[in-house]
Amino acid sequence: MRQHLTLTIAMAIVLTACGGGGSSNINDIPQVSNKPTNKIQITNDDYRITLDGEVYEVGKPIDISKLSQQEVHKFTDSVLAGKEEELRGTLLIYKQNYSAIYGLLADKKIDLINGTTESSDEYRTYGESNSYTPKENIPSEGKFNYQGIAFDGRHNNGRLSYQVDFKEKTGSGKIEGLTDVGTVVLQEGKINLNSPSDYSHPKISGAASFTDLSGSIGDTYSLRFMGPNAEEIVGSAYTYKNTGEYVDVSFAGETKTKTTE
Repeated sequence: MRQHLTLTIAMAIVLTACGGGGSSNINDIPQVSNKPTNKIQITNDDYRITLDGEVYEVGKPIDISKLSQQEVHKFTDSVLAGKEEELRGTLLIYKQNYSAIYGLLADKKIDLINGTTESSDEYRTYGESNSYTPKENIPSEGKFNYQGIAFDGRHNNGRLSYQVDFKEKTGSGKIEGLTDVGTVVLQEGKINLNSPSDYSHPKISGAASFTDLSGSIGDTYSLRFMGPNAEEIVGSAYTYKNTGEYVDVSFAGETKTKTTE
């Protein structure tokens, strides 16, 4: 089986934005000041990013400083290309103060080895900005309530609500309002401060219940803490329908309330 394009931060995006049909043009969005998240780094030599005719690669980050916060920006006619596979469709980028997360709703897959093309209707989360909270800055006590957005590239956005108990090192929450998947329950997961296989960035992983998808397999979610002191989270929840179709939801949130209990 040919390996899927994966885009943690090492993945690259080949992206061509056009100006019609409700899509964004990165050069037309007004500058918003006071935003620490201004760049997406490319760290894998096997991939490249083309944005508005300019090629980005290792050592040349993408400037996202003109993207406004708390808005899903859609770039139609986008392309994510690796050595073996090319995906074409609509790229979505959501930006917070300290972080950004992005994915692609593909309408076409191209096998670069044998030249075949097939249609697609699959959304995948491909990565986040590398503004991870250092593990020494993860709070040791208090309960943080994160609220934000969830999206799967289709009809509407959902609402994220997630609570982390830093004393107990646990977190749980839910996503509501997504037309295609219904409510997604993010069951309790433990904070992993080391994550040796994932570049040592603190994370939470756990089971996810897609309440409207009966017979789904492998329901899972994963998130990371962002900002100097875990002010934000970004992550995704994913599963397979009993038909084999992959389902993926991106989410992001900011701390809205905090207690010291």
